[in-house]
Amino acid sequence: MNRDVRQAVMERADGRCEACGQWFGERLQCDHAFGRKHAEETVRTCWALCPTDHQAKTLNEPSRIHWMWQFAIHCALHGYKLEQERAEKEIAWSRAKKGAA
Repeated sequence: MNRDVRQAVMERADGRCEACGQWFGERLQCDHAFGRKHAEETVRTCWALCPTDHQAKTLNEPSRIHWMWQFAIHCALHGYKLEQERAEKEIAWSRAKKGAA
C-alpha cells in the first residue's frame, strides 16, 4: 500500500476503527473498500479497520452488502459523494445478483 495513502487514512481514523468506532490505536489495518484490483488506491477508497472487522470484511461476513453499507455510511460522513454512490451501486448490483440466483 502507498505509504502516503496509509498515513492519511490512519490520521483520519485517529486510532478508531472506521466501521465499528472502537479505539484500536496502532493495531488498525488499512483496507481497500472495493478491493485492490477494482479501484484506485486513494484516501477516499481506503479505510482503517480493526483486525476483527478487517477479517470479517475480507470474508464477506455477514455479507458483502453489509460491508458496502458500512463503507457508504463512512463516505457520507466524510463527504466522499462519488465513493458513496459507487458503494450504493455495488449494493444494488449485489442485491440484483442475489435475487437472480
